[in-house]
Amino acid sequence: ASEPYLYLQVNLKPFGETGDCDCDWDEQQTPQEVATRQESGFPYKTPKLPGLIMNKMERTLNMVQRALGNLSEESQQAFQSSGSSGQPPPRPPLTDAEFRKFLDPIGQVIHSKELRAVIYFGGIEPSLRKVVWKHILNVYPEGMSGRERMDYMKRKAQEYTVLREKWRLLVQKGQNIGDLSYVTSMVRKDVLRTDRHHKFYGGSDDNQNTASLFNILTTYALNHPSVSYCQGMSDLASPLLIIMRDEPQAYICLCALMRRLKDNFMLDGIAMTTKFTHLAEGLQHYDPDFYNYLKSHQADDLLFCY
Repeated sequence: ASEPYLYLQVNLKPFGETGDCDCDWDEQQTPQEVATRQESGFPYKTPKLPGLIMNKMERTLNMVQRALGNLSEESQQAFQSSGSSGQPPPRPPLTDAEFRKFLDPIGQVIHSKELRAVIYFGGIEPSLRKVVWKHILNVYPEGMSGRERMDYMKRKAQEYTVLREKWRLLVQKGQNIGDLSYVTSMVRKDVLRTDRHHKFYGGSDDNQNTASLFNILTTYALNHPSVSYCQGMSDLASPLLIIMRDEPQAYICLCALMRRLKDNFMLDGIAMTTKFTHLAEGLQHYDPDFYNYLKSHQADDLLFCY
């Protein structure tokens, strides 16, 4: 659980498997919470996002996004094509033939650390990513054969469709109130500014891919009320949808990824506060001048790093 399941290279853009995951889709609720949901007519109870830290974080991210919006696409493309160091990757991308060497006879990944190192230093051939990502995200329960993995994905896709249609039906009936209204509003605001300069999400706001991203995040938030939705989740779901090109499969991958990352989005802020503290201590030790500069500009909370 301490090892990363997926390494992502983040390119700046202008504004714009351990165990089955069945139990991760439907969180356990107390009888009191169940009664509250039944009385309200809405099947989920979602916590709000109170507190100064969330408001300040959102303002900081908005400022960064506006600043990035001033960068020209030409300058970004030149930077991305040349690379920050001007050096080619240490090794070529992972190929299908090479990937098969990391699989046992039933198709399970072996020598996981070595596989992740190969991916970290060279990436994955684009056509292979939707296959490999499911493995390194630990989507599949342990011990499944190839046929069992296919059946598993089909079953989970059907479960996702059922979960999605529950809240969509309420919206269609004009019952978009309370928690449902809160979640859909939060998600819609983020989705409409996530990777809009990428051709996959380009065009008008009713782009079908943008709608799929909205469906994925809303369904996740409503079915994981202890996590709900927090700004930044759209940036995790977006590349998954781009690669999978399939809404249910992207949702399944997001659930797997969030099993590891959900603490970063919890309302108590404990995980992120700890990380900000470690980062601040590192800056003070290795670059005290820079830390003092940030402090003089009241940026030593480091929320811009979120």
